[in-house]
Amino acid sequence: MKKFVVNVPNKVDADSFTERADAYYQKRPQLLALLQELYDKYLSLANRYCQALAKNHHRRNSFPIPSSHFDHDNDDQFDKEENNGSNIVDFNAESSLSYQPPFPSTQAKFEPDMIIADLVIRSVDCEIIMHDLSQDDKHCKESSRKIELQESLLELLESDMLILLN
Repeated sequence: MKKFVVNVPNKVDADSFTERADAYYQKRPQLLALLQELYDKYLSLANRYCQALAKNHHRRNSFPIPSSHFDHDNDDQFDKEENNGSNIVDFNAESSLSYQPPFPSTQAKFEPDMIIADLVIRSVDCEIIMHDLSQDDKHCKESSRKIELQESLLELLESDMLILLN
């Protein structure tokens, strides 16, 4: 994990608002990169946690748990880290493919930890999507404002051109 220290200038140290704004805009990309890295590591950790819960649940109940709600983007990386790069074949994989689990009502309920982990992952995903939507909305508003300014500038230039021609 990278450590990042932000020196925020005090009002006494900074002579003007522009110096504080410049300092902010210089540090902003670094802060966003750090935030993205933390989010990626959080998702990886949550994925590994859910997989560990599923494996423990599988070992205790001796039947597979549907894991369609897990994110499998980092499965290969997780397997390499767990197996230290060796090729270990899971013999239960073939038997679990032919095994039909009983109807969900007779199946053991999911553990609360797994449900909470899935809920946290989904809420973080929802917050990120909401943030992206707000950023897109902000960009749309900025673009429409720029278009309005350019239209008014064009009208001004056309009127100046007409005045100069007359």
